[in-house]
Amino acid sequence: GGATKYYVYRYTYDANRAQMNVVQNLLGTTTSTSYTDSTGTPGVTYYYYVRSYADSSAHYSIPSECDTGFRKKVPVSLAISGDSSVAAGGTIAYAASVTYNDNSSRSVTPTWSITSGSSYGTISASGVFAANGTTTQRDVTIAASYTEAGETVSKTKAITITTVEVTITFDANGGIVSPASKVYTAYAAYDSFPSATRVGYTFAGWFTRA
Repeated sequence: GGATKYYVYRYTYDANRAQMNVVQNLLGTTTSTSYTDSTGTPGVTYYYYVRSYADSSAHYSIPSECDTGFRKKVPVSLAISGDSSVAAGGTIAYAASVTYNDNSSRSVTPTWSITSGSSYGTISASGVFAANGTTTQRDVTIAASYTEAGETVSKTKAITITTVEVTITFDANGGIVSPASKVYTAYAAYDSFPSATRVGYTFAGWFTRA
């Protein structure tokens, strides 16, 4: 009868079919006429041999001529490094690294984008995020995408834009002012300034030019 099962053998060299170790080098069995090797080290060339088996006769064929192949090295994941918060009006640089199916990794330059909160900042082609000025906390999501060997990997990262507080100190120029300083939120309108007093003078307002 015809073959009912196939035994697949893998070597890292062109083996002598007559001296094959049919136990140690057995990769797997299949009832199909095709077989996928997903365990090989990416980039290594392997030599494959096949023996057929027929249930009706309990007979194994001699090993086939070898066929070569290799597992392609491809990226499987992407990581983004960098802080998860930035002050309003500030900048922060992000970097990306890719991990391959052979467990190696390296730094890469991905395509950067903002997938959520794009009105609150921008990100450059080199991964530098610039936050707009804001008076309230804002949430932004950046994304990195990288393609190599026909495979695309991507990653997102959430960023919080935090508000900035500034302390203004009031110089009464010889007079009296209380409080002498006050905390305000940057990028907001500054109001409710205290008044200053000085004997013999009338307070006309604060000089704000630097």
